[in-house]
Amino acid sequence: MQRRRFGPYRLKAADDSTARRELAAMARAGHPPDLARRLLGCADDAALTALVEELSA
Repeated sequence: MQRRRFGPYRLKAADDSTARRELAAMARAGHPPDLARRLLGCADDAALTALVEELSA
């Protein structure tokens, strides 16, 4: 099984169709759309860590 690289782990910048596919995959996995958008919008590990800490508080 190959891991998908979404958000800050993607290898190259996402175009509109890639972003829609990533969002759709996360929605099918049961993630709320607003959370999925925020996760996919993180630019790097620091932004992802900050988001996780915000959501954990």
